[in-house]
Amino acid sequence: MHAQATSGTATGTLKEMRVRGLHFSMRMPVDRVRDRGARFGLVAAIAEVEAALVDTLALDPVEIPPSFASARGVIRKTAVAWEARVYAGDGASLLRVVTITGGPIEIVDLLLVPRASSGAPILAIELDARGANRAYVGADLAPMVDEPAILVAQSRELARRRPHLAAAEAWSGLQPLGELPGWRRVWASGRPMHAHVDAVHAALVRRATAAYAGTYCALARDPFVTASPDVLHRHAAYIRERRHRDPVCALVEHAFGTIASDLVARVLFPRRW
Repeated sequence: MHAQATSGTATGTLKEMRVRGLHFSMRMPVDRVRDRGARFGLVAAIAEVEAALVDTLALDPVEIPPSFASARGVIRKTAVAWEARVYAGDGASLLRVVTITGGPIEIVDLLLVPRASSGAPILAIELDARGANRAYVGADLAPMVDEPAILVAQSRELARRRPHLAAAEAWSGLQPLGELPGWRRVWASGRPMHAHVDAVHAALVRRATAAYAGTYCALARDPFVTASPDVLHRHAAYIRERRHRDPVCALVEHAFGTIASDLVARVLFPRRW
């Protein structure tokens, strides 16, 4: 079974984010009519980012077992569906997108690991909504090098894409949640996103996640962003930390029963690192 990238279905004006000679394009909604009983729309938002990453980074779908690509579970008496898509190619050794949906629940986890020859950061996007009114938005570019020039370039590239957002500030509509949890602080960049957003500002989810994704693309395609000798060790340490300490793993273990440990260790945060 080949996982396929899907594009969003929202209509609107095409906004392009230039990635040093590339185009990182997403279609942004102009109008949105929200049903109070509907989901927030996180899956549609991440589908647009996913499609843009696959296109910009020249990624191909990676075949995974059907039981890992799709599964059924229960969260708080609500039936939910797990869907996973995996890619690899010139611009990344792994792009993995997992969505968990059912009833009002939408949980999205995107992980993008650069190739061993690149000093690009690991891109992580975490979205969570339990209804149509409010969502959690987490995004960061975990540095994989110590070279000051590369870290400055990363900070500047992200700042250019979100010019009104300093380290501890937010666009109007994003509600910062303060200090990151301890395990996240260890790997955090200087500009992590850790915030709530209300439905009236739902378009910010696309804008925010696209800013981080576009920054990754710029760094991954920059020949001057070179890897440190221990980059594979850093990749492995980051993924291992999340496998053991990220709360999403406990949620998956609780929701998906006997297959849950495989979903965590072979798809969510693979043990191959």
